[in-house]
Amino acid sequence: MRYPMTNKHSSPSGSPRKRLFSAKRVGSKEQQQQKCKATASIKTGSSIETLKEVLMKQTQMSNKHTNNLNYFVHNNKRESQNKLDTKTSDSTERVNIRQGTLSKEKTTISELTTKKTSITKSEFEWNKCQLPLTPQVCLAKYGYALTEFEKTEILTFKRIYCIGINAKKIQQSQSNFNDGFDNAQGEYLYALHDHIGYRYELLEHVGSGSFGQAFKVFDHKRQQVLCLKVIRNQKKFQNQALVELNILSFIRDKDEENITNIVKIKDFVIFRNHVCIICELLSLNLYELIKNNNYQGLSLELIRRFAIQILNALNFLYKHKIIHCDLKPENILLKQPNKSGIKIIDFGSSCFENERIYSYIQSRYYRAPEVIFGIPYDMGIDMWSFGCIMAELYIGYPIFPGENEQEQIAYIMEVKGLPDQTLIEKASRKKHFFTSSTPYQPLPYKNKRGKIRVPKSKDLKQILKCQDQLFIDFLENCFNWDPQKRMKPIDALMHQWILEGLPKEIRTQHIKYLESEQMTQKVFFKNNETKRQHHISEPEMEKKKSSSSYSQKKSKEKDINLTLYGNINNETTPQNKRILSQSFHTSKNGSNQKYQQYFPGTTKNQPLKYKFY
Repeated sequence: MRYPMTNKHSSPSGSPRKRLFSAKRVGSKEQQQQKCKATASIKTGSSIETLKEVLMKQTQMSNKHTNNLNYFVHNNKRESQNKLDTKTSDSTERVNIRQGTLSKEKTTISELTTKKTSITKSEFEWNKCQLPLTPQVCLAKYGYALTEFEKTEILTFKRIYCIGINAKKIQQSQSNFNDGFDNAQGEYLYALHDHIGYRYELLEHVGSGSFGQAFKVFDHKRQQVLCLKVIRNQKKFQNQALVELNILSFIRDKDEENITNIVKIKDFVIFRNHVCIICELLSLNLYELIKNNNYQGLSLELIRRFAIQILNALNFLYKHKIIHCDLKPENILLKQPNKSGIKIIDFGSSCFENERIYSYIQSRYYRAPEVIFGIPYDMGIDMWSFGCIMAELYIGYPIFPGENEQEQIAYIMEVKGLPDQTLIEKASRKKHFFTSSTPYQPLPYKNKRGKIRVPKSKDLKQILKCQDQLFIDFLENCFNWDPQKRMKPIDALMHQWILEGLPKEIRTQHIKYLESEQMTQKVFFKNNETKRQHHISEPEMEKKKSSSSYSQKKSKEKDINLTLYGNINNETTPQNKRILSQSFHTSKNGSNQKYQQYFPGTTKNQPLKYKFY
């Protein structure tokens, strides 16, 4: 089986986000301090335009010295030297503030620099401080807990919420990259309980990828636990981070009611040359859910709930011409450990349809055939990935687990047969998969185990071992070779397999809402059915919003959305709580019989393992 042996979190072959190696950054100490001032001065929540300007300044920074900064560093060194000269032993006095009184105790300099973990919170009384502090107050009271670099860096911040007072801070001498803060791959060297931007405390490392690293953090300003994504300090990833910020900000502005099942950005900041994106913290992803269930697959009832929420997100992206480009189980997360609400994350490869950056995208098992063939792609590639996810949730492992692209296409042809000749003709990479002359025939491919897959030798029912014909038909429509004929998100929401799982009260509203949406989308895409490469600009959308008819439509759409998806997003209103409690979720105090009726076990033939209350 593929799962136990393969690291699914690694970047797939051909990924647009390959690991790059950054060059060493060397220079005088004054230049490094000047860089520190330039990068740290970005405040959280600054505009993306400001962020772009700072990134550009970093690359164009001159060799001129900052006189004021040098003056501060020179004076700081001279004061420290004078203090050392006046003492007869290698010790210093530390002043502790306890309940308004001062007490003194001897501590060696080596203890201050190497044994920070032995300094407790109670000694510093940090938790009793009224935050935020000014940099000057922080230096005066807690300067001994800061590194020499931080003593300079902190002055470029206006408000201090966290200084990593109990962290065993990274020694800059350990690395020659980015003033000692990065490794050779541009990844940030971190220490748990240290700070990001003197505001976010690093609590736990929760994941990593080609983009960088993700952390569970505590925001000492908001007093919230959040997720912080630290992008690699390389130009390619920084540029893509700007695109991701644009898309996430766009989604946040268009989804004011938080009903689209897409992760919400909270803030962003540049810290020590790293772009950091802060968003809500979610629970385990769908791959981990399958893994924890011993790769047995989930029940169709639970899969349908996930499907409705994913389609709700894809329909929103489709309306706004956004392509996710990396939809897979790892990028779909439960909102809470014991509930079925989910959200889509990781827009690091995403783009607007008319602003496609990469020609080669998606993780291989979920990669649409048009991407493999080298055919210009559109939003249809996300629906192919969605179909792969639905099949994997049911059988417990990928439906097309090719070891390379040739086998990937062989897997698809084994079920779907040969694509149309006209589709092959459009492929710029057809020579890797088909003969050179018409009629095009597949090139024979033998995998590492000597297996040769024969086109159209299997069908979905045989692979899935599923007796639900509606589910089979649902997947067949997701796996159409031609992206123009492939089922769209709104069509999928109207499919009988989705409708049969909705309670009668919700189904009526669901159909009415989607029918109106279908009419709107048909008019919108009337002139773009062949090549859907037009994207409505934000000024055009704002102009459209100003019309009274549009405002009325959005008001109705909001009410219907709250009714349809409020239960899934755990955002119920008083008037629909009764209906929703009968359909998707059972209260904690509800009877077990009722729970089993509306939310059967996660596995097809096993007792309930997860309870999504």
